[in-house]
Order: sequence, then structure tokens, then C-alpha cells
Amino acid sequence: MQAAETPDRPPEASSASGGHPTHLHGLGEDARCLEEAKRYIEDNIADCELDQSRIAAHLNISTRTLNRLFKEHGETVRSWIRARRLDRAREDLIDPAFSGFSVGEIGARWGLSDPAHFCKLFALAFGRSPTEYRALAGVES
Repeated sequence: MQAAETPDRPPEASSASGGHPTHLHGLGEDARCLEEAKRYIEDNIADCELDQSRIAAHLNISTRTLNRLFKEHGETVRSWIRARRLDRAREDLIDPAFSGFSVGEIGARWGLSDPAHFCKLFALAFGRSPTEYRALAGVES
């Protein structure tokens, strides 16, 4: 099975917003705009080129506004994307359906295409390497 193939679910989810840009910026709509940004991130999390510029363009807001929305909740756009990617990779690592995928392939499925960088980020986030995490879950690769 190749990295782009999946047993049960594709890395790209269909957009809950129908894939169309929304015009949400305005007084009192910050929370709604933040939620739309997070939904867009979830829908496009596997794209390694997903970044704040693309998210802001989808929402028809500036990157400065996007960054402010996340900062007001103690996050950055980049850290939110990274955390979601790592969570998805962690789920795949312990899913027996992905036992035939290497650690690097699982990272790449979720937009983390450099295996060494993925392993470093994973260890920082979860306290152990992806290989150790997988082994502790009893999933053989």
C-alpha cells in the first residue's frame, strides 16, 4: 500500500463549509471566523503546503487578522496546524490498519514530509519517538 492510499479514510476530508470562501471578518464575528479557520485546517491538514496565507485567503481576511484570532486564544496558526497533524499521525500509528506504513509514510500522510523532523516533533509532543509509541500500543510495523 502506498502512502497516499488509506484503508478506511483519506487524509483529505470533505469540506464542511462546501469549499467556498466565506466573508466572516467583522465586529463580533471573531469566534465564528476562528472556528471556520480551524475547520479549513482540518479539511486540508494533509496538504504539506497548508499555511496561514492560504487559510487567510480562504476566509478573505488578512494574515494579521488570522494570527490575532489564534493569539487571542493562546495559539499560533502554525502551532495549531502542527498539533493537528501530530494528533492525526498519532492516531494512525496505533491503528492496526496502518501497520504496513512506515513512520515516515505516516508523517507524510499528514503533511510532515521530513521523517527526521516528524520524529523530533512527535517526541517533543508525546514524550517518545513514533516508533516507541507504536510499539507500546502493540502495533507491529
